[in-house]
Amino acid sequence: MLGIEFKGKNVKDAIDAGLAELGCNKEDAVIRIVNEGSTGLFGLVGAKPAIVLISVEKSKCNIKTTVNTQVDQNKACKKAKLFLSELLNKINVKISRIETSFKDDI
Repeated sequence: MLGIEFKGKNVKDAIDAGLAELGCNKEDAVIRIVNEGSTGLFGLVGAKPAIVLISVEKSKCNIKTTVNTQVDQNKACKKAKLFLSELLNKINVKISRIETSFKDDI
């Protein structure tokens, strides 16, 4: 089952954005509200987005962001390499190369 977090100004916007990006119907998805968000003080200070987790079977969705997903995977691998490199450097462990790969079938 594919589960992705989506954000929006409110819960409805987050759900609508998630369903549109996943290309599935509300009936096919399991939606969990992570954070209802808040408008903050007068809608200006301290506003927080609503966050929902939408889970759906891969066979029931038509993901429209395959290019963005690949870019996100590359970013995640680069961040992991940078983090690991800095961590090992701080504890004086010498490395010659770090290789990363991305596995999405969790």
